[in-house]
Amino acid sequence: MKTLRYTVTNHHPIYAWNNETPAVIFELHLEPLIQIFKGNVVNHHKYFSDIPKTWPRYQEHLDTVKLIEWLEQQQKSEQASILWNADLRDLIWCYARSVIYSGQYESVFCPVCAIKYSAKEGSIEDWSVGESLFAEGGKRLLCPQGHVLYAIVDWNS
Repeated sequence: MKTLRYTVTNHHPIYAWNNETPAVIFELHLEPLIQIFKGNVVNHHKYFSDIPKTWPRYQEHLDTVKLIEWLEQQQKSEQASILWNADLRDLIWCYARSVIYSGQYESVFCPVCAIKYSAKEGSIEDWSVGESLFAEGGKRLLCPQGHVLYAIVDWNS
């Protein structure tokens, strides 16, 4: 199955508050990503088709369409692993959560361990910070040694 080699860069903070943000490298399967983004386009047409073209949500829709075209083009290439195109808007970070948390990726490289782990080797745990009406949290992916590889805010109060 064709994969996308995606590096989590430092501009994406890992919401663990007590961990450094390493340059984690994922090998993500292309097909689940394409389906996620196609679902976003369907939702846009269903719920947001009348929004002003100046809204950021509309720009995200245009960027999503561009990303789908690029991913589908890469799917046709001869390469087994495709490098992320940094010229595209990075929508992978926030929309890949279901793929990552369900283990539908090939591998993840932990830069702290300097080891590539399969999806089966990682673990998911809940995290939160704060309390009462001043809290946020979600899930995070850990390597077998406990290093945070991916986390994103799923809720806040």
